[in-house]
Amino acid sequence: MQSYDYIIIGQGIAGTVLSFQLKAEGCRVLVINKTDQNSSSRVAGGLLNPLTGRKIVLSWKAEELFPYLWPFYREMESATKTHFLHPISIYRPYAEIADQNDLSGKSADHRYEPFIENLNAVAEEGIHAPIGGVSMLQSGWADLNPLLDAYRTYLGEDYLEEVFDEQELHHSSEGVKYKGYTAKGIIYAQGKSVAESQYWNWLPFRPVRGEVLMFKSDRELEKIYNKGVFVLPMGNGLYKTGSTYDHADLSNAITEKGKRIITEKLAAFWQLPFELVKHQAGVRPATKDRRPFVGQHPEYSNIYIFGGLGSKGVSLAPYFGAALKSLLLHQKPISEEVSILRYFKS
Repeated sequence: MQSYDYIIIGQGIAGTVLSFQLKAEGCRVLVINKTDQNSSSRVAGGLLNPLTGRKIVLSWKAEELFPYLWPFYREMESATKTHFLHPISIYRPYAEIADQNDLSGKSADHRYEPFIENLNAVAEEGIHAPIGGVSMLQSGWADLNPLLDAYRTYLGEDYLEEVFDEQELHHSSEGVKYKGYTAKGIIYAQGKSVAESQYWNWLPFRPVRGEVLMFKSDRELEKIYNKGVFVLPMGNGLYKTGSTYDHADLSNAITEKGKRIITEKLAAFWQLPFELVKHQAGVRPATKDRRPFVGQHPEYSNIYIFGGLGSKGVSLAPYFGAALKSLLLHQKPISEEVSILRYFKS
């Protein structure tokens, strides 16, 4: 039997971040994962967006999440010897003057100040923004595919490429056993598949499928644009745009309807010629109340969950991964906002 401190199921953004945090504390971690190119972590844009929503408001817990995530991801870049973090201003065109006035009023709130670069920013040529827009600070994107690939190499022999078989999991008060491995505990972090587990199927997951497009253009823009859909410059004239939201169809199928929705929203502000080169879909592991599921199983003390990060997984994972690490290593309780006990009690 090979002995570990923790076994983590899944190597999307949740499992990658948490395993890195535990290893940094000296824990021996085994990651079990079956690579899926249509997983939400690999399809997602990886947007780091502090101001969101139709009313352009501060993203949930942005003042805590963003100061933590930037140095954390830079540490991961250094450790994995790969470049995936891209600090870029996000430009949000105003839909009407009232939006500008409303955000101008909010900017007096000290919580907004670290995230606003310019309330009267002019868009780059080729972007339709007749009344201007806001450009943001502490924004950008994380290119998750090179991160996930490099981190798998970083794990070395502590990575197991296979579909997790829950029937092979055995647990007791001393710890858990899985095939030829033992550990103090096991953490479910494999995205939408967590909902199929006998230990977690009582949680109110609400997965949502999203489609994204990639296109080429002759123009190299210097900002991310976000109005109905995001447009993310990936370099060499390549852009990613999306996304759609579908709770009914949870397959990884791409659709003409999804492509039409994205291109119609894109046309509202993008005025440059472009050529579509790729169309993808993935299912986000979202939850009923749009808050993550973090914590210890209420009946089985060696089984944990880190999931339900939804469309903001890149922003949420470092902060709440650290919270779960503190529970595992120091028995520090998880915040009620994200603790799974909020549903067990009800």
